Amino acid sequence: MVLVEVTTDDGVTGYGESTGDRSAEACAALVRHITPLLLGRSPFDVEALTTGVQKRAKLDNAPRYASHALAGIELALWDIIGKAVGQPVHRLLGGAVRSEIDYYAFLRGGTTAELVADAEAAAADGFSVFYMKVGLGERADLTNVAAVRGAIGERKLRLDANEAWDPATAIRMIQRLARFDLEFVEQPTPARSIGALRQVKEAVDVPIAADQCAYTLAEGFEVCRLRAADVLVLGPHETGGLLGLRKAAGIAGAAGLNVCLHGQLDSGISTCAENQWGLRSRILRMGTSTCTRCWWKTWWERRT
Repeated sequence: MVLVEVTTDDGVTGYGESTGDRSAEACAALVRHITPLLLGRSPFDVEALTTGVQKRAKLDNAPRYASHALAGIELALWDIIGKAVGQPVHRLLGGAVRSEIDYYAFLRGGTTAELVADAEAAAADGFSVFYMKVGLGERADLTNVAAVRGAIGERKLRLDANEAWDPATAIRMIQRLARFDLEFVEQPTPARSIGALRQVKEAVDVPIAADQCAYTLAEGFEVCRLRAADVLVLGPHETGGLLGLRKAAGIAGAAGLNVCLHGQLDSGISTCAENQWGLRSRILRMGTSTCTRCWWKTWWERRT
């Protein structure tokens, strides 16, 4: 995580956060590199600032790297704007279309017993949708999924393979795991091939979600154009901020695909920003991990 602080000459300070699959040092270095390009500009010009910086800093050939760094700046700009006009960000993005946001629980644990314990704790907290990792080996996957399904009853279950399988293995494993009544399987094949994801989608009856192969707008468009997935998993860090997230979700919506919003291991800043965007969207369910679940519960108890 890289925390980003942006201050205006009027003394308003906004806070953002950059997270992702790059090192914190690399992300922070890029934020520092592009800082001079922001000085003297209006924080209200969010899109002009972020897209302009990406071009002026010659980052178009590294869109994923750029998005992770720019997301922290963009979120901080929205924080400034909301504070300056005294409005929550969801109103600045068009206003709320829902009054509540539903969360899923992303299970964590190195053993089957730990996964089951986390699932039972999340179920006791009221979660109705559960996510868990697979791709750990055939025996481990079958054992873990069976145990978690037993622990959560008829609640919804999603699996995330994190690019672990080639297409043939993905097809075989998903067919074997299908009996556990899966809502979808996320990114079963390597992100470098959208065609491989489509091959799996066409061969199995379980819905398929695209994650790592749909980070950029162009990638998300190709997934939709090729009908390579049933769901897009999106987040503000992968898309470069709330505006990029809205564009990516718009592409998915036009293609008739649902959106699942990424869970983040974050400080809480990203979760707050995602809540603002989540109030705007009709087509998502937000994600949270064990760490964020603890933070969110503590924050809510303090607030109430």
